[in-house]
Amino acid sequence: MRQELLCQGTEVRFDADALLLRQGMNDRHVLLLLSGLTKVTAVVENGETSLLAVRAGGDTVGEMAAMDGSAPRSATVTACGPLTARVLPDGALRELLLRRPEVSMALTAVVADRLRWARPQGRHHLVNPLTLAA
Repeated sequence: MRQELLCQGTEVRFDADALLLRQGMNDRHVLLLLSGLTKVTAVVENGETSLLAVRAGGDTVGEMAAMDGSAPRSATVTACGPLTARVLPDGALRELLLRRPEVSMALTAVVADRLRWARPQGRHHLVNPLTLAA
């Protein structure tokens, strides 16, 4: 799957603290992280910002909005330091998934694993949201 994604999109470099994706936005691009770290955060019901995950080189971010195509982004993704990623434009991921069912199944497994982890028993750290330094 990774090799298929590496042939897509454009390589882009981001500085520390750059916003890669913003919660609530309706854009549909996907990023394949090549190097560096990101934090995935969301504003929860009480208005606090909670850390949902840390993603590193080799991970994708933004795939849920790209796959769904209708819901706004569910989280904000911020570079924790210098970062390199391939940016897949709107529609590129969906085209790849339709053309290559094995890639679709692999990405579905990644998303399912992330959602399984996010269930209440897997996210007890969200009870006390973290204060995140910018």
